[in-house]
Amino acid sequence: MTGEMIQTKAKELLQKMYGDANFEFNFSIGWLERFKTRHGIKSYRIFGESGSIIMENIEYALPQIRAKLKIFYWKDIYNMDETGLFYRLQAYHSLARKQFEGRKKDKERLTIVVCYNGDGSDKVPLWVISKFANPRCFKHVNIDNLSCHYRANKTAWMIGLLFKDCVRWFDSRMTSRKEDMPLEQEIGDVEGSHKLKELISDLHYRNVMDEDIIQGVMDVL
Repeated sequence: MTGEMIQTKAKELLQKMYGDANFEFNFSIGWLERFKTRHGIKSYRIFGESGSIIMENIEYALPQIRAKLKIFYWKDIYNMDETGLFYRLQAYHSLARKQFEGRKKDKERLTIVVCYNGDGSDKVPLWVISKFANPRCFKHVNIDNLSCHYRANKTAWMIGLLFKDCVRWFDSRMTSRKEDMPLEQEIGDVEGSHKLKELISDLHYRNVMDEDIIQGVMDVL
């Protein structure tokens, strides 16, 4: 919903209710702001995938998940998610002396995998997935010495085999720290399928990873 849509609908309703009696009424920006204030309408950012979630599933699943996790400390509960970094995407606005033509959107991307624990005390190194195993920018760089885990495949997506690699690395990391983690994973062999065991896979509703953590990472990148 946009302000322009509200203004257009208001004009239609005025015409329908009063005909041409108020044809000079101006649904200006000022009118729109007063209308939003009167009715408590604000602008909200739409986060992640919460709009595609069925609330009945949330209400059913959350108590079960909380029961499973209540025996663990916040520092021992981890959340992982992925996002796309379209590093060649042109900015929507630019300072210039005159208007100039834009270019076709470049959809070249990296996949960034972010993982952190419940109290924020452990920020797990990022996993970065590209299309190129040995890009030119790494010509004199030892990839193993990067502060992230760099992987590559032809789609630059987190596919099943990479997800296995990621989970096994995470499990090894936790084992070396001698900590018991609530890690319940079902790792499929089919590309693109990596599901958290039982109910967790569908719970994107108001995910703090979508709302804050990933955005903070993208701002830095």
